[in-house]
Amino acid sequence: MSSPGPLPKHLDEALALVLDRAHALHPDELGDVIAEAIGLLEAAEVEIYIADLGQDVLLRYYGDGEAELEIDATMAGRAYRSLLPVTIDLDGGLARVWMPILDGADRLGVLGAVVSSGDNDLIVGLEKIATLAAELLVARANYGDGLALARRRRPLSLASEMRWSLLPPRTFATSQVTISAVVEPAYAVAGDSFDYSATGQKLHLAVFDAMGHGIEASRIANLVVGCYRNARRAGLDIIGVHGEIDRSVNSQFGDARFATGVIVELEMDRGLLRVIRAGHPAPLVFRGNRCIGEIDVGATTPFGVGDRDPIVLEAQLEPDDRVLLYSDGVTEARQADGEVFGVERLTDFLGRAAPDDEPLAETVRRLSKAIVNHQGTPLIDDATLLMVHWHRMDRPDI
Repeated sequence: MSSPGPLPKHLDEALALVLDRAHALHPDELGDVIAEAIGLLEAAEVEIYIADLGQDVLLRYYGDGEAELEIDATMAGRAYRSLLPVTIDLDGGLARVWMPILDGADRLGVLGAVVSSGDNDLIVGLEKIATLAAELLVARANYGDGLALARRRRPLSLASEMRWSLLPPRTFATSQVTISAVVEPAYAVAGDSFDYSATGQKLHLAVFDAMGHGIEASRIANLVVGCYRNARRAGLDIIGVHGEIDRSVNSQFGDARFATGVIVELEMDRGLLRVIRAGHPAPLVFRGNRCIGEIDVGATTPFGVGDRDPIVLEAQLEPDDRVLLYSDGVTEARQADGEVFGVERLTDFLGRAAPDDEPLAETVRRLSKAIVNHQGTPLIDDATLLMVHWHRMDRPDI
């Protein structure tokens, strides 16, 4: 994001207008209020676009622009990808500015407005209004379907509706860690899920892959995520959390159904990692521009099978290490001739991406697109990626 600078005149008045209206704001009126506030800053032609669930396009939420803008091929998309304002000079001493809309570190979309060319103070003001707009978009999403609908390029399957309702924001950052995740196929995901929580100095991370497809897989995944949250909020350690998930899946679905997964605890102040792998691919550790190996936890069985003595492995991270959790749908995505995406292609992609100095969320998004493009047809199996960057007390990699 842009560095602090002088604030434009009327910014206090614009922010106060939005905050005053927020207490009794209909979820669908946010665009009008934001446009009115930006008008006080002497900007015009306000547009708001929201990224679709698959992060392929930006869909019009407010304004008179095109119905959708490609994330990889437009200036608005560049603002979304880079997290930086993008300015396009127009005739008559004017310019259009595209500003990323961020809920914390999570990318929601972009805000566009026409301003006087070279008015950098106004760009600072737009950034602050875009931040406030993000907060209100997320808060008001609980009271209507406007944001949920704005993110859909096409209808969701029922199983996918169940999945998305339990997923946390795709990106989260503090002074110590940055997390970013994706699930594919975005409009038909069923059994894959991810979750995380930062409480005190402990970061909890998990990726799960429920057996089967469709509603049944989504039901198992819902149970696993609910149990994972309940167990960690009850104060159980990582072994206790594993046991609760294992017993719950077995009691509800019997021996014939199961879920794989990997659950992780990270002590954010010192980089100590604890991992249990339940029939799931091992996490990968990246240092600099190369993968230094798997966190090979050993062969604990899937959740629901009844392993009462899981193996816990501890690993010590170094500052700036990145850890990737993923489901088998990532490496098993295959072309028509049977060639799979594979671990080698996965690690090569992330190794080449390391020097690019792009936001972590963008690296993970591009990797998900590489997996989908490798298969060339809709994914048969869900594919989930969750990457955590431990930077200790350095600047967040958002």
